[in-house]
Amino acid sequence: MSSDQPPSLRLELAAATAQWAVRQGAALHEHLRLEERDGRGICLVAADAIDANATIIRIPRTLCVTSDAARKDEDVRRVLGGDAHESFGALLLLTLKLLQKPEGPYLQYLELIADATLLRPPSIGGGPLREALWKAVHAQDQAFDQAFAPTLRGDPCFGGVDA
Repeated sequence: MSSDQPPSLRLELAAATAQWAVRQGAALHEHLRLEERDGRGICLVAADAIDANATIIRIPRTLCVTSDAARKDEDVRRVLGGDAHESFGALLLLTLKLLQKPEGPYLQYLELIADATLLRPPSIGGGPLREALWKAVHAQDQAFDQAFAPTLRGDPCFGGVDA
């Protein structure tokens, strides 16, 4: 991207996400910056030399969307009950819950990565590896929907969400 062009929406969303993460306790080395590069998307690059022993990025565990955090979430556990050990469903529910929160950048981040090649379904240009990934995700999504859609409909946290 040329330096005389204004920043793209993707770069602005990435910067807003990074700023939010820092306000939540994340740390980025002072010599790092976000940059948009043709054919590579948004990149985190070193603007100057960084000492070999320096911490480049520190992200608090509380900002990570993990299957462990999903299994411990009280809303996820309430819906999944004894099936809370099932990672796909637990992560899906925690992600849906986070997307409903206006104070975090989760929805903006999803918009940022939504057009990334890996996330494209086969119908809009994904390749064979992506096709296999999408088939697996689709199968898991259908199984989850069949098992838990009735439970979600009446749930106070997830009732308005179409999983």
